[in-house]
Amino acid sequence: MMTADSATTRIIGFYGFSESGKTTLIEQAISHLKQAGYGVAAIKQSDQSVQMDQEGKDTWRFSASGAEMVALRTPVGTSPVFNEELEIRELIGLMMAHHRPDFILVEGANNAWIPKIRIGSITDRENTVWTYNGIFEDLIQTIFEKGEPCIPFK
Repeated sequence: MMTADSATTRIIGFYGFSESGKTTLIEQAISHLKQAGYGVAAIKQSDQSVQMDQEGKDTWRFSASGAEMVALRTPVGTSPVFNEELEIRELIGLMMAHHRPDFILVEGANNAWIPKIRIGSITDRENTVWTYNGIFEDLIQTIFEKGEPCIPFK
């Protein structure tokens, strides 16, 4: 098994049809990895034009006024909003500048360079390394315990 103090961040993507269980599977993987002592980050990629901000709220108003980036900082968390699409490598770089997790799990991965796990009968995407068989223990053993084929990101 990989050690929780690995100097390399490992990236693995997940993809499947809507309602195929991607989010639930990633939640389980995050929980398992955290219990094993790993640092974990997650990215949700979507081809839909959705906003995290809510119309009328202060941060939305700042963006509507022309700010290229706004952030909400509270005692329980900080949420930056970039008013542009960032490339996945840029986003990962920003995450790693703040915290170097052992794993970054990417839901909706469609980037050719990211190794991916297919969920369900969706058409294979480039660099699909495994199709989830519905057995969580197999996912843990195949992907996370061996540390491969997750791609290292330095």
